[in-house]
Amino acid sequence: MEDKRPCRPFQPTPMMQIIHLSKLFRDQLRRASEEAGIPCGYRAILMELSHLESATQYELARRTHLTAPTVSVTLQKMEHDGYITRTPDENDLRQMKVALTDKGKAAEADNRARANALEKILLDGLSKEEQQQLTALLTSMENNLHRETGWPPAPQTPPVKGKTE
Repeated sequence: MEDKRPCRPFQPTPMMQIIHLSKLFRDQLRRASEEAGIPCGYRAILMELSHLESATQYELARRTHLTAPTVSVTLQKMEHDGYITRTPDENDLRQMKVALTDKGKAAEADNRARANALEKILLDGLSKEEQQQLTALLTSMENNLHRETGWPPAPQTPPVKGKTE
């Protein structure tokens, strides 16, 4: 028996659209990273380390919102592949400081260029004012979620040295 009820057009919520855009963006970045020979699991750590001189495993887990075991395994692979070095922290010998090698810096620069190109496509047709409004709205939404869940927001990442906005 056929359903005779009228169909209403589907109206995605703002969050549904954000999730969909995020997935499309991540999928494109993953594909581009894999084509460049950079494992996609390295992206978040490469990005965070590009803004810092060095960081501990704990700091990286906190900044990337990855679990400590995930970061540990990823760092082992990254060190083996020559993307990072680990050295004892001068102030706390129980901690290891993680830093990018030249290979890691090059991989991050490649990832950043691909992400910037993709972001340019996403923002095509939006004025600078609209982009600023979008950023303010998304920041407000993120702050609401952090406040509600009690999850601490990621530390603000300083601008990349030598890069102007």
